[in-house]
Amino acid sequence: MNQLAAPPRFPRINEPAPDFQAKSTHGVIRLSDYTNKGKWVLFGMVHEAVSDTAAVRAVFVIDPKGAIRAVLYYPLSLGRNIAEIIRVFDALQTSDANACSTPANWVPGKPVMAPPPLSKKDADARVLNNGDLKVTDWYYAQRDLATTLAK
Repeated sequence: MNQLAAPPRFPRINEPAPDFQAKSTHGVIRLSDYTNKGKWVLFGMVHEAVSDTAAVRAVFVIDPKGAIRAVLYYPLSLGRNIAEIIRVFDALQTSDANACSTPANWVPGKPVMAPPPLSKKDADARVLNNGDLKVTDWYYAQRDLATTLAK
């Protein structure tokens, strides 16, 4: 997992924000790439009707195609959980790369969920011959990516 060498330094009021790099769903981005206010408004990051001075405590995960993949909102009194934000990036990248879903509280290295069967015939086949899947029932099955990728 990529880690930044040093956390960004946040500006004081009326001080310009420093440019910094951050992990994203499509590699490393710079804050300056997204400072166009039109983009902030487009993605709902600026709530002009609420306040001109209060920070919007939200995290938007936007993929390379510009699609919003996840949004996390926090009240002003609550700090963000950076480990959870990185987990969201890791989960999205894992599910995109492996055609799977990640269960609640998933972290890299843990089993992922296999896509559900599309027909009764596929469901029956999955239960009878599950291959590398750990089948709980006809719908829910998990796969260990480390084992699958090692083959």
